[in-house]
Amino acid sequence: MTAAVDTARNDAERARLAELLARLSDEDLTRPLLSGEWTVADTLGHLAFYDRRAQVLMEKFLREGVSPAPYEFQSLNDALLPIIERQPPPMYKSKQVTIKFINQLPTVVPSFVFYCNLPQYIKPAYARFLENRLRELYSFSGVPIRMFFRKK
Repeated sequence: MTAAVDTARNDAERARLAELLARLSDEDLTRPLLSGEWTVADTLGHLAFYDRRAQVLMEKFLREGVSPAPYEFQSLNDALLPIIERQPPPMYKSKQVTIKFINQLPTVVPSFVFYCNLPQYIKPAYARFLENRLRELYSFSGVPIRMFFRKK
């Protein structure tokens, strides 16, 4: 299949999913699935994240002509690091906090690790800023996001 066919099919499936979502109530969204660990909302959050990630990868593939699959984590960094460079964490006690890269953890709830030089100086306001950018980029809505800041 060509990329255009795959993109069109993905768009059609996304529209179909949106129709199904419109019929769900808040009670339906908070209902646990068979595994008992995930709710319907958790599952939909993961679908939204990975659908957006697939779109970013496909756009990169179409732009550069090289499959980015072996460097999938790079799409997350490609999306967020330019935003972080434009709006870096505030300095603390004359020390500049630098976020080097970001990884997603393989957990039920979308969880991200931000590797930086001084994680103890990341303020809650900046963590909220990053969470909001993640929500914008990957269409997270009504899904909890966990973020961790670790020393590189």
